[in-house]
Amino acid sequence: MKKIILLVIVIGALVFLVMRYGAPKAATPSTSEDSTADTTTSISDELGGVDTGSADADLNALDTDINSL
Repeated sequence: MKKIILLVIVIGALVFLVMRYGAPKAATPSTSEDSTADTTTSISDELGGVDTGSADADLNALDTDINSL
């Protein structure tokens, strides 16, 4: 019985040590941003350049497919 308790304690200590020291640390993201840049403008510019195609035609085709069921 004492050997089982000792084995559980040793395994628990090994698990703790591996979790504490063996796992790689996650890299912290850098917080150095250019405070003079307006990110809202750049995001709006990027979103304005997105080509969504003909969404109405795609939705009409989808409606036709659903109605045929």
